[in-house]
Amino acid sequence: MNSAILSTLVSPIDDATKEEIILICLQLILTFIFLITTIISVTLNYDFLLKKTDRTPLFKNEQSRNIDIYNRIIILAIVLILFFINIEFLKIKKYHQENTKRATIQVIVALITVVANILGLFAVISDQNNNLNFTDIENLGI
Repeated sequence: MNSAILSTLVSPIDDATKEEIILICLQLILTFIFLITTIISVTLNYDFLLKKTDRTPLFKNEQSRNIDIYNRIIILAIVLILFFINIEFLKIKKYHQENTKRATIQVIVALITVVANILGLFAVISDQNNNLNFTDIENLGI
């Protein structure tokens, strides 16, 4: 295809739009990782069910607690990164002089999600006896 024709089909991309594309790609990667943490959470819930029904569990109590802690740390890292991505999207909206209401709400929601995940991680870490139940080990980011 002729480069003159191609240049008319594809508008030049400014730096803010390039940054937005990078942020969207990063969101996709984080979403995939988040899906993996959700599978881990489901596995831990199933393990809890096995323990409650006196069947052979997948993990010992200490193992499931450690897996849950590491899983929650990964989730916290994801929601923190997503929080900062939302802040960047808000800056891009302001740069393009677009309506920022939705982006502002997303930043607030992301902040609440970060706080909820910090509290969830704290609950698991502070439970030394591994007395968590099904609702305690759910994935708070979902």
